[in-house]
Amino acid sequence: RIGGTVKSPAGNTQYNSCDFKPSHDLVNVSGFPQVGLPIYEERDSGVRMYAGLVAPATTLARITKILAASVYKVPEENLVLYLSSDHKRGDTPGTVAFNRGGRLFFNALYFAEHYYPKTLEAGSNSLKEVFFLYYMVFAHELAHNLEHEH
Repeated sequence: RIGGTVKSPAGNTQYNSCDFKPSHDLVNVSGFPQVGLPIYEERDSGVRMYAGLVAPATTLARITKILAASVYKVPEENLVLYLSSDHKRGDTPGTVAFNRGGRLFFNALYFAEHYYPKTLEAGSNSLKEVFFLYYMVFAHELAHNLEHEH
């Protein structure tokens, strides 16, 4: 089990490949138990968890927990949310999720900015589309358990 800090190594910078591995130096955030999953934030990025991210993070936690339990049979303790603004830097495509040591890390800030608004649209298929997207993200990250550089 991971304690207070998680580091993932920087690696290949080929953006059109699924094996792009940005560096994440993450620290655990406390004080948001209502989200339902552990939350980490990048140590030196300036991105911090705040009250306005609780609803999007909670929605992402629910989506990933439903997929973990109902589809992939992954223990909930293997799910983690993290906050990264790497998608805003312009020099990387950004990270939606990554897999380290069998734990799946989902970027709650990316979700909040790109997909959370779709979950609020009434009378559309947007929520289904978001579930399908995260179904694919989840499957992709699990594939790394079988073939690291798939």
